[in-house]
Amino acid sequence: MSTQEARIEALERRIRLQRRWNIVLGTAVIAGGLSAAARVPTAPEVIQAKAFEVVNDEGKTVVTLRSSKGSGVIMNHDRVGRRTFLVSNAEGEGGVFRGQVRTLNADGKSLVRLGATDGGEGVLTTHGAEGRQVVRIGAADGSGIVGIRDRHGHALAMIAEGLEGGGVFTAFEDDGQGVSWTAPEIESPLAN
Repeated sequence: MSTQEARIEALERRIRLQRRWNIVLGTAVIAGGLSAAARVPTAPEVIQAKAFEVVNDEGKTVVTLRSSKGSGVIMNHDRVGRRTFLVSNAEGEGGVFRGQVRTLNADGKSLVRLGATDGGEGVLTTHGAEGRQVVRIGAADGSGIVGIRDRHGHALAMIAEGLEGGGVFTAFEDDGQGVSWTAPEIESPLAN
């Protein structure tokens, strides 16, 4: 056998060996990929916990989801951890719960509250810095009502439905006595 034939034969052996290694390596890569794909978890249908917290880069809680008195609460916090916004239920008369949304000041007192009355009608209230209610817009027995109070909690004015229909505006004096102006029951000038 000539040197050239020996070299060609050695080269053919190396190529066959290289092909075998390529097949083994390819099979290992495919098997590993299939194995890894089989282990990738899918998203669970439900995640349950007593509470969830989202924290900022300093580790301060900025959002909390938890339960309170058997119902859910969502709280937003500022960068130092004070609550600024709250979505929850409030317990009313007879143990009936109703939803509410509140914004809070730095002292944790309500500034604005959107919710429901004990009778199940909507209400929006705004509060002074000390937490005292100053404006109330809502419903009473199916009719709209607006009430305004001074910084001491005394009634200043109220707009509501009159006893015999039509609108009533009442302005209150310092002693709590009210002066009312009543409009006759007429068709609303506002288009629905």
